[in-house]
Amino acid sequence: MRSWSLSLIILLLCAASAMAQHAITVTVHNVRNSNGVCNVALYGRADGFLNPAKAIGGKIVKASKGIVSTRFDNIPAGTYAIAVIHDENNDKQLNTNFLGIPKEGYGASNNNLPMTSAPKFASSSFVVAGADKTLSINLKYY
Repeated sequence: MRSWSLSLIILLLCAASAMAQHAITVTVHNVRNSNGVCNVALYGRADGFLNPAKAIGGKIVKASKGIVSTRFDNIPAGTYAIAVIHDENNDKQLNTNFLGIPKEGYGASNNNLPMTSAPKFASSSFVVAGADKTLSINLKYY
């Protein structure tokens, strides 16, 4: 009887650990000015990465020259990626010039920003497991 009780307790602890919720704290660096907002989007899969409609979470933070910060709470363990745009004119999109080059700042988790294309989920992804996650994202401007 005692070993059965111990087994049940271990099983319940493992189940609780698997269902644990975490926080992701995001600090955005290199914000050019205090115009507009920084849109921080959280994605849980490659399909739809950078499509705001496919984000599983989003935060809109008032821009502040230098650094802004936000936090996602109650995030289950898994693989995620974050994309950020500094929406200086607050029109809810990343404005580009006639060549498609961004006129506003942008960034992604892991700070892997290709020179001639948008960031990819694979190079921007990170794992949340066992502990809360803290990320620093550097915005890029042209």
